[in-house]
Amino acid sequence: MDANDTASLTLVGVSQMLSMTPAHVRQLVTSGAIRAVNMARDVGPGKRARWRISPAAVAAFQKARSNISQPPDSSPDLVAPLSITPKGAEEFV
Repeated sequence: MDANDTASLTLVGVSQMLSMTPAHVRQLVTSGAIRAVNMARDVGPGKRARWRISPAAVAAFQKARSNISQPPDSSPDLVAPLSITPKGAEEFV
């Protein structure tokens, strides 16, 4: 997340977007699966992190977890289907 990125989401906001619990989103953040910034001034024993997540980080997480392939930038050249002839059928053609 960039310092100029003013739009950020809380764990609760992201959990609602992704239909997950805030605890699960926190695990994804601490594991590095979702990029986030800790906005807490003091992090130490007994202190809880105050994570903020950019919309771009949520989109990157969703894209990484998606099973839908992204369309290619350009269409590949189409290849003509192979013509398969059964063995021995050449004499009937």
